[in-house]
Amino acid sequence: EGRRVGVYGYAPIKDKWGFIGTNSGTVIEINGLGLGKVALIEDDNPPKISNIRPKGRIKSRKPTLSCVITDNISGVKLDATPQMWIDGIWVPAEYDLDTKKFIYRIRNNLKRGKHTINIEAVDKQGNKTRKTASFIIRSG
Repeated sequence: EGRRVGVYGYAPIKDKWGFIGTNSGTVIEINGLGLGKVALIEDDNPPKISNIRPKGRIKSRKPTLSCVITDNISGVKLDATPQMWIDGIWVPAEYDLDTKKFIYRIRNNLKRGKHTINIEAVDKQGNKTRKTASFIIRSG
């Protein structure tokens, strides 16, 4: 009870386990599952957010904001996350499933000075992680 247990199916063609379902309370239900290997795995590890860019001092007033988001167990939940904010304002960043990059290109010039990026990601088991980073747009 209270544990984040996911259901995983084995795909022999890819030689890989994949997330196929989760528990709700004490009930685990799997729909549309054919014959094959199935495992129940407890997942209490949140996604990892790394390589947040830009960082340090930059010149561009229209930088590309980006990071890498990975989750090696259940996978990143994509229907409501990940999310990104610049200076407290939500931006419509896009997540690329192949590269695992989460990117937003600034459209209007940012003011010179310090700016803060906040990123949040949730995996398919509900584990949440948040990261904050900052950069400075230098004058001149």
